[in-house]
Amino acid sequence: MATTRFWGTVVSVRARLTLAKFESETYPTSDGHYLLINGTQTVGANPPEPGTFLVAVGPKAHEEKRFAVGDLVRGDGDPVPETNRDVCADLYRARTVHVLARAKDRNAVREPDPPRTDTPLTPEAATLASRRLLAPANLEPGGVCEPCPYGTTVAVVRLSDPRDMRRGIWSKVPACLGPADCPHYQKP
Repeated sequence: MATTRFWGTVVSVRARLTLAKFESETYPTSDGHYLLINGTQTVGANPPEPGTFLVAVGPKAHEEKRFAVGDLVRGDGDPVPETNRDVCADLYRARTVHVLARAKDRNAVREPDPPRTDTPLTPEAATLASRRLLAPANLEPGGVCEPCPYGTTVAVVRLSDPRDMRRGIWSKVPACLGPADCPHYQKP
């Protein structure tokens, strides 16, 4: 697959969470963050295509760059193959991600309504956070939870053998990792 160049404004920074379920046990892992970007993507010499898309970034990239809502970013990533079911994004293996301008530098982005001003969850906090099912429409463009750092799509695998995650039954579940008293929460 060809590398995709992307450019745009970060709309949301979400936790990247995977839940492995075996019998009555649940094992959460967090492999970084998802950046919801409103911008353009292009492959090769093709013209840029505008849209909103998710880019998976690892914990090290987020630690170095400290992505925030409103940042203007540019980078390269690979389309997620169908066989890679634990990544709920459009692009992954993001590399050479540059923060071109910070939201606070540009003063162009309105502060989100509370509680969405919180910093993104760390991978450790995401694995420990309580999880509630979320209506899928809440994470859609224009949805009430779209810019929230607590709303995310969780990859869930039900295992028959805990040593082999690839043979499990995979699903993608919208979830809220935020506080229980959030006024914006809507269950499915």
